[in-house]
Amino acid sequence: MLNLVASLVFATYFSGDPAVPKGQPTDGLIRTVTGDANRGDGLPARQAIFLDAGHLTVDENDNIYISDRFDHRVRRVTAATGRIDTVVGTGQRGSGGDGGPALAAQLSFPGDIEFDQFGNLYVADAGNQRIRRIDGETGITTTIAGGGDRSLLEDGPALEARFDSPIGLGYDRATHSLLVSDRGLNMVTRIDLATGFMELVAGTGQRGFTGDGVRATNSALSVPEDVAVDSRGRIIIADTGSHRLRFIDPVSGVLGTLAGDGNFGFVGNGIPAGLARLFAPLRVVVDENDAIFFADSGNFRVRRIDPMTNQINTVIGNGIGGSRGDGGSATSASTTPFGIAITSVGDLIVAEGAEQKVRRLTANGVLTTVAGGAGFSSTATCTAGLADGLVDEVGGIDVDANGLVYLVDSGTHTVSIVDILSATSTVVAGQRGRSGFAGDGGQASTALLDTPTDIAVAGDSLFIADLGNRRVGRVDCPDPR
Repeated sequence: MLNLVASLVFATYFSGDPAVPKGQPTDGLIRTVTGDANRGDGLPARQAIFLDAGHLTVDENDNIYISDRFDHRVRRVTAATGRIDTVVGTGQRGSGGDGGPALAAQLSFPGDIEFDQFGNLYVADAGNQRIRRIDGETGITTTIAGGGDRSLLEDGPALEARFDSPIGLGYDRATHSLLVSDRGLNMVTRIDLATGFMELVAGTGQRGFTGDGVRATNSALSVPEDVAVDSRGRIIIADTGSHRLRFIDPVSGVLGTLAGDGNFGFVGNGIPAGLARLFAPLRVVVDENDAIFFADSGNFRVRRIDPMTNQINTVIGNGIGGSRGDGGSATSASTTPFGIAITSVGDLIVAEGAEQKVRRLTANGVLTTVAGGAGFSSTATCTAGLADGLVDEVGGIDVDANGLVYLVDSGTHTVSIVDILSATSTVVAGQRGRSGFAGDGGQASTALLDTPTDIAVAGDSLFIADLGNRRVGRVDCPDPR
């Protein structure tokens, strides 16, 4: 099996619309958990179960809001009580509910969530290709962007625009506008929340890297997953596919690189951020002092860029995936960072999607778990037949001519071979707990997938429906027998 893994080569086969995920997370009893199941609402947040604890934000009272993508909900951990409740969504995938209360609204794979200064909550309803708003006073849900046919390359009313994968949000308090990163179209747009007018701020619609010093609207991006704004008006973009953090100068509109040399890997503590090496940065936030924090997902770290020196340092993570080390040194702890947020007192909140946990790093350096961890942990081992193991998110299954079972685990972003006779399994594509896009032309076991949903074996090739990246990948592999 190890020789087989060494010989696998991963390549993008074609791009297109993603398939609908076919499964829901299962436990050792092989039962389906639907959107109506009890996830722990009304209980202490440590007892909660998430299907995909992803994006995060906090409100003015430091209540934590969590976008649970595969449960099609937004949930809140109340700071005063530690209790968790659903605040948006029914748990059933859909698009209905505009004009009604948030708890009656349907979401479809919600991405980022963000508050404005008036207490309105915005949801990147990625699966519906829309941006939704929950009114801070009435709790009524409305669509404010998306659902039209106009290209994002053309400025105009936000409701006439056509998104592909609106995933990241950033609120600009100075202009009362909402920035949206669309990773599928490789663009970033700005919505004027007072007028509803939307304009392009970065990207050409083509994926790539066209260098620094070019106007942002003439520059290619590569899978922009998130966006934020600092106090100087700089727009910070997590350009995941180029392994960089980019920024737009607020005066010239020119795009530059803030961190990352374009090669994936880990280099750099205590060095200028531009010389550092990143691996699929996913989320980015800016604190009140303009320090930049980002989830360096492929490196299993959360890193910080100092606003005065521009030096980069790790604040959470030892480079090993997992979710261990509460109570000890944060840089000695393991983590699988996905979403991040900053509280009013400077605490760093991290959502560990693969581990289904939310953790807090206090300003005095104490790391604790604040929500989740009650189930669906991706650290368990998948075994033959799955009866003794725990799979995070079962997707497609196929069998080759030799009787080997190929299994998709959407929650851990991997594809494994299960040998029924020897009762062993081996990950053959993707890296457990890491999501992103990387590895074309390289070893499949070092490639990054994002929520793979289905597979098909055809001769000596394995085809993977890579939902989050909106691609189908091909793994060329010889017959292991």
